[in-house]
Amino acid sequence: MDRPDPHGIGAPRPRLLTEFARRGEAGLLLFSSGSTGESKAALLSLPRLLGGFRASSRPRRTLQFMALDHIGGVNTLFRTLIGGGTVVTEPQRTPKHACEAIHRHGVQVLPTTPTFLNMLLLSGVHRDYDLSSLELITYGTEPMREVTLAHATRVFPQV
Repeated sequence: MDRPDPHGIGAPRPRLLTEFARRGEAGLLLFSSGSTGESKAALLSLPRLLGGFRASSRPRRTLQFMALDHIGGVNTLFRTLIGGGTVVTEPQRTPKHACEAIHRHGVQVLPTTPTFLNMLLLSGVHRDYDLSSLELITYGTEPMREVTLAHATRVFPQV
């Protein structure tokens, strides 16, 4: 802790916030769900975060699956837009709604979690839609089980 809060609340300002303010640097504050233990907050340098993205030679239509309060969702949004792509939103995060959005909008990239991918595969709902536009499935936030990856490879051999 560095110095008192300038708003007079009395709590000392965390050193990292003081450093960001000294540099005049914008930050992005995200909170973890605590799925691996205690919930945490992360302060990311917005210039550094955005500086890591480049325009793409092949912009794609991407389903904004992960929420924007998660680094995966923020990463998807910035990577897609800065890359010149199109973000497709679907508020209902179910296998059926995801497949409908992929079918309806010709989504090429599905960023997701291993758990959701497993739910989609086990539901069988992917058989009810034309998902031939799908080129890439990315995943993160948790370990991928080999059985889920093998199943996805059989179901989506072109992806």
